[in-house]
Amino acid sequence: MLPRPARWLLVCLVGVLAACAPEATPLPAFIPTVPTDLPTTASPAPIRYAILPESVGFVPDINRIAALADVTELTEALTDDALDARYDLVAGYGERAGWQLSPTRLHVTLVVNTTLPPLDQPNIAQILRQSVNPESVIAGLGFVGAQPETIIEVSRAELRGALANAGFPDGFDVAFAHDMVPGVARVAELLRALAVAPQTTLRAEDDPAAMEQFHLLLVGWTAPETRQAWVERAGDSNVIDLYSLPISYRAAEGLRVTFAPGGFPLPE
Repeated sequence: MLPRPARWLLVCLVGVLAACAPEATPLPAFIPTVPTDLPTTASPAPIRYAILPESVGFVPDINRIAALADVTELTEALTDDALDARYDLVAGYGERAGWQLSPTRLHVTLVVNTTLPPLDQPNIAQILRQSVNPESVIAGLGFVGAQPETIIEVSRAELRGALANAGFPDGFDVAFAHDMVPGVARVAELLRALAVAPQTTLRAEDDPAAMEQFHLLLVGWTAPETRQAWVERAGDSNVIDLYSLPISYRAAEGLRVTFAPGGFPLPE
């Protein structure tokens, strides 16, 4: 057994060595990973679509267009350079130099309902069939490329005389429905000049009761089967094709288009 002084020295030595021993290194702290958001891709700018001033209010495809583009209905004519700078796609009725043509034309047709009096009288119905001169209508519209589809050679004076001889010297009222087509105001004006007073109504689309309610209908169509449906309702002699209108458009470079049923271009 070590003497007391030696034991004391040994205890001191052990304490010194323990104090000099390196401390244990703590484990690194756990840092949960945070998911990094993926970089977002900017949405493409909407297509800027303009309707030419003289066509505003007469575009049957306007709802389809508005679902695909920001639509501006122009109130004044602009140069092609200004249109190109502000809009990606511009369209309207009529031919325009340097513009493309829709493969579809709008046809405007007068339908005479001979089931309602006084149009149930054959001579009165014939007067109404000849009451609208297509050339007079399209001359007032001013659309380049508009074409008459019927030639009316009977004068206004002859028609007025025939109406008086048939017992209507002061004319009569008619219920007149129309589609959203150019020329409605001019057609109504020609009827009034004949002393036939039209009570105009915008026709509900595909209204099956239209033939029961109206003496005259001014309808627009682009597909032959639509015209044929009117023939089946009213009879071939009571479906008078008046005029047709081309549709022109101007699209930004690289913009692809398809065409709506009414003939107006749609951005793809």
